[in-house]
Amino acid sequence: MPPKAPPEPVVQEKVADTRVYGVFVNVNIPTAILTLLVAPPTPPAPPEPPVTAKGVKVTPLSPPPVDASPPEPDEPVTHWSLEYSEEFAPAAGPHTKPASPKHASWKSGDVSTAIEFHFEYGAPCAFRHDAGHAALEELVNRDVLLRLHDSGSGAVLATLPLDMLPFALGQQTFDVDDVELAPYPSPPAGTKLVAGRVPKVTVSLTRREQPHASATDDAVDAAPAGTPRAALGADGGDAGDGAAAAASRPPLPEA
Repeated sequence: MPPKAPPEPVVQEKVADTRVYGVFVNVNIPTAILTLLVAPPTPPAPPEPPVTAKGVKVTPLSPPPVDASPPEPDEPVTHWSLEYSEEFAPAAGPHTKPASPKHASWKSGDVSTAIEFHFEYGAPCAFRHDAGHAALEELVNRDVLLRLHDSGSGAVLATLPLDMLPFALGQQTFDVDDVELAPYPSPPAGTKLVAGRVPKVTVSLTRREQPHASATDDAVDAAPAGTPRAALGADGGDAGDGAAAAASRPPLPEA
């Protein structure tokens, strides 16, 4: 009896991190100048010949006017993703069309041409991590990787590793300036990156606090219906206690 084949390895599918409270790492790329190799659009199909029937005379159609101008390439759409965890799926930024493409003229026989595009990206990519010294140490030693994608095919055009060390030095925000993007090996078909430059990448920490119910609110919820709030201390408590607790929190930016 032949030996059984080993079982297929189980690949754990990554899920999105849906937690909305905690400390967040925000990576913002305001603009990027990308020279992309874009395939020309498919020329329109010629008109179908007129249908004739036996014994019926059909007037031939006049040929359509010929457009001598070269076709414009389709505008590529790109987006960034932020890979940061073996457990959670990468955080994705908005799919973005170029703000000011510089179209190049098509040449006869070309199958593609390099065109420089100026992209203005909107919302930053962000991911959550826990607060505390141990979480900060884990963040600094974590592999954080930005990927530039062609949104149409999903192909990766370039990658950019990010170093989180400035956070260990006490900074809450830092910039990475004038980043040159190296083209990533991509499939033979589709959009490809020839060259790219990111003027600035801004990385920052923000915190979103979870709202906490006060002891008085908890007492009101647990009391029998109709109990006056004054009897539970709802109106006679010391308001300074809450203000003092709020003032003792570290002044962190809000997400």
